[in-house]
Formats: sequence, C-alpha cells, structure tokens
Amino acid sequence: MKGIIKTTGILLIVTVVLAVVAPVLLMLFFGVLHLVAFETSATELLVLDSPSGDYTLILKQHSGGATTDFTVKGKVRNNRTGLKRKIYSVYREENASAIWISEDEVEINGRRVNIHRDVYVGANERRRDAIA
Repeated sequence: MKGIIKTTGILLIVTVVLAVVAPVLLMLFFGVLHLVAFETSATELLVLDSPSGDYTLILKQHSGGATTDFTVKGKVRNNRTGLKRKIYSVYREENASAIWISEDEVEINGRRVNIHRDVYVGANERRRDAIA
C-alpha cells in the first residue's frame, strides 16, 4: 500500500511539473522560432556617418510578410569598437530620412534620438486610405 501511495505521489508531482513547465517551454521555443524564422526581409534604406566619423547610423526597412506592415529599424555602430546599438524601431513606417544633429544626437523621421541613451520605439497611426 505504501508503494502505491509513494508512486502515486511521485506521478502527481511529475504530472504537475509537466503541466506547468511544458507550456512555458513551448511558448519560449515558438516565440524564439517566430523571431528568428518569420522575419522575411530587410532592405537597407540609409547609411549615414556621424560628423566625426566615429559612428554610423544604419536604417533598414523590415517586412514580416504579406499580413504585416513595414517597420523601420535603426542601429548605430561604433566604428572604433564595431559594437552596434539599437536606437529606433517604428511599425507602419516604410521610408526613412535622417540627419545628425550633433555627434551624440540624430534625427530620424523628425524624431530626435540620443545615440548613447535613447531607444525610440513606436507605431504610426493606420493610414486612412489603407482602411477598406
């Protein structure tokens, strides 16, 4: 009788652990898989060096496929170290214009971003002509 109770207790613990852990692992796996596998394309829009040439701004247009709109994403590369830092990501944006304000600030599509401390993330309003 004790063996049955002990086995049932262990089985119950294993079942509860699997019931909790398995969905979390599946969500993590498919979440990471989605980030890696389904971003279909990126087109370089603009590459712009800072006034001193120490940094390079790289803006790309990303497309997630037929069912999503474009996103413009921006990174700054430190040309001395090669390190990159994400500074800009706006959903429902197709084009990009940029100008360096100073060695530390860049203006992307009218939005000022400090390349050392800021990360601009946003979404443009849905275009009225796109709503059927």
